[in-house]
Amino acid sequence: MRQRGAAIITALLVVALVAITASFLLAQQSQALTRTAATVARAQARAYADTAVQWARGILYDDARQSNSDHLGEPWAAGLAALQVDNATLSGTLTDEQGRFNLNNLVRNGAVHQGSVQAFKRLLESLALAPDLAGAVVDWIDPDSNLTSPGGAEDAAYLALASPYRTANKPLVTVDELLRVKGFDAKAVNALRPFVTALPAVTRLNLNTASLDVLAASMPELEESQRLKLAKERLEKPFKDLADIKSRYPTIAPLFLNEEADAKSDYFTASVAVASGSVQIRTRALLKRETGKWPAIIWQEAF
Repeated sequence: MRQRGAAIITALLVVALVAITASFLLAQQSQALTRTAATVARAQARAYADTAVQWARGILYDDARQSNSDHLGEPWAAGLAALQVDNATLSGTLTDEQGRFNLNNLVRNGAVHQGSVQAFKRLLESLALAPDLAGAVVDWIDPDSNLTSPGGAEDAAYLALASPYRTANKPLVTVDELLRVKGFDAKAVNALRPFVTALPAVTRLNLNTASLDVLAASMPELEESQRLKLAKERLEKPFKDLADIKSRYPTIAPLFLNEEADAKSDYFTASVAVASGSVQIRTRALLKRETGKWPAIIWQEAF
């Protein structure tokens, strides 16, 4: 009798163990399926985002074939309105990066460009940031180890930090790199972000798309009323080219017009957002437009 009871108990224990094991395996399988579904959904969202970047390249390519200038009344400036594709929603914008102050203009051919430094200082002051920050950016970019100003910083300043590193001594790749430059924090970078860019070449400022803050920093010779007039007029009648700018605004400094200004752009940023169920993907890509060619992707990041 005892043996039969023990056998029954043993059998029940085996059944219970099998049931527990089966439940565990089913739970594991369910989790694996959920992870697989999430991975597939994320991969699909990334594919949609990549497609949207290609759309942006196509818009810029077509625009270059139809116009020699770039302004806010063109199709590229309207962006991509929310578009439903299968079970995903896509949206995106194109931003003219040459409507912003190019931080890499501060150093040209290894030498400090004083005109750009002064313009950057004015921009910093207009945003209630210390103008000496310009010196720190110059030292971060320039190829030497010499301090350019009291606000500058070279290797000695960075090697003394708790987590030491050296100056880049090369052009900035993105604006976020400013977070590594002496004197900058997230608040300062976020304040600057709408007005500055980091392009891989020296560029001209597009007066059709530059903000009032950037115009004020770049063209201090114009009074505020003149800048407001320019901003209003360019919406109704965009500048066609540099000659058009000179004829309509002869009071702008000739040196700035001849070397720093333009009415067209080569660099744009495509920003794309994809929402598919619980999956959300954002992608940014810096695009460079070249005459007669499909715009090149300088860099692309997803987050």
